[in-house]
Amino acid sequence: MIRNQRFLSSAILAASCSLATACAVTMPPQISSSTGAAPSAQSVHLLKPDKDQVQLLALHSALKQSLAAKGITVAEDADVVAELALSQRAASLGVFASEAGENKEPPRPVTEPRKARLLDLCEAVTVVASLALFDRASGRPVQQSKAQGTICEGKEPPMDEFAEILVSELASN
Repeated sequence: MIRNQRFLSSAILAASCSLATACAVTMPPQISSSTGAAPSAQSVHLLKPDKDQVQLLALHSALKQSLAAKGITVAEDADVVAELALSQRAASLGVFASEAGENKEPPRPVTEPRKARLLDLCEAVTVVASLALFDRASGRPVQQSKAQGTICEGKEPPMDEFAEILVSELASN
């Protein structure tokens, strides 16, 4: 009887550890870069993605809700045009930058690769969402913000969290 209880306790502990480790892959979205000053406009024209771009449509919808929550309306005739983008790559891949030309300096890391952990139960992917604002009259960029997070491959990115953080960055700059 005691042996069965120990086995059951060990099995429960092992299962909970593996579940906790699987969650360790997930890193919530956070701002990775932001440039420019927030526009003073109270409305934006949020460009809508094509109907076959399902994830971008989900981000678009989440952005509309987050903008409304901050008191910013979405209007076709707004002075500010907002464009969104979404990308993902294996988290084990880093992004490096170097200067063009005959620069002898090694590339510098923009984002470090994520090292796989022993008990990862999935392949980690890095998801990057960006929101770029342009002045309608001049076409010049006004502000651009990027947020990134890590999720398990095949899972849906947390669009509401991405939208909230991008809109918060828009309102705070």
